[in-house]
Amino acid sequence: MPGTTAGRNLIATMIVGTHSTNAYYGSTGAVMWVSSSSAAHATSQTHLQGLTLTCSNSTMESGYPSIATNIIQFRGVLTTDRGNIQWGEIGVTNATSTGSGTLLFRLPDAYGTKTCTQTWQVTACVSITTAFMLSLGPVIVAALRFLQPMVG
Repeated sequence: MPGTTAGRNLIATMIVGTHSTNAYYGSTGAVMWVSSSSAAHATSQTHLQGLTLTCSNSTMESGYPSIATNIIQFRGVLTTDRGNIQWGEIGVTNATSTGSGTLLFRLPDAYGTKTCTQTWQVTACVSITTAFMLSLGPVIVAALRFLQPMVG
């Protein structure tokens, strides 16, 4: 799932405890968004690319987000009165207002057209791979070297 620079930066500050908000992606913070845009993904994007009028959201379904080993699942349900557009993108933020919060990821694709007689459930999975941990390795080694007692 293609992430964003803002999402990466927020995760980094959460890991070290220096984030300035309590905007987590937990059961009461994560919000699934859909919109009609089919614009290509770019890491610099801070929200879905569709016009405000075509954006709809859903808070997390009960029991979500969930974690199974290294897979995080986000699930939202858009009922008959929400998201009645051609879906061109989905994403997860930590805010219910269009344009606010931090976009964790955005995935453009042709998902289909939802009508007012339908309820759609959308599940997005994010894998946390060992490559992520490997990229932290040199930072941890440098920090450990810095923490070694000086001899002198």
